[in-house]
Amino acid sequence: MKRIWYAVAFLLISIGICIGEQVFVKNVSQTLNNDIYKIECEINAEQNTDESIDKINADYEKFESKLEVICDNSQTIELKTNFIELKNLDDAEKIKALAEARALVETMYKNQKLSLTNIL
Repeated sequence: MKRIWYAVAFLLISIGICIGEQVFVKNVSQTLNNDIYKIECEINAEQNTDESIDKINADYEKFESKLEVICDNSQTIELKTNFIELKNLDDAEKIKALAEARALVETMYKNQKLSLTNIL
């Protein structure tokens, strides 16, 4: 009987971890997408983007250690490099870099999203 209770406890812990991971990845992707959108709006309004770029770098650093455990490291490294290089780019190049970053965030979310194809 103890074995059944241990199995049930392990199953509940596993489900809790999976739900926590899904919530975390969704929150990270929403936060980064909001930051990217804000920078794009500032570029279109011809405003200074340095503060927003610092914010997106700070947000990413906050999530980085957990993302590296959950996601493919090549994606996280490419995303980090993309965010760091934003300050050195002109507005047209920033728009391209932000589009790449948005695509990376979307790919990261889709790869980690709970679906039957990801399970099998």
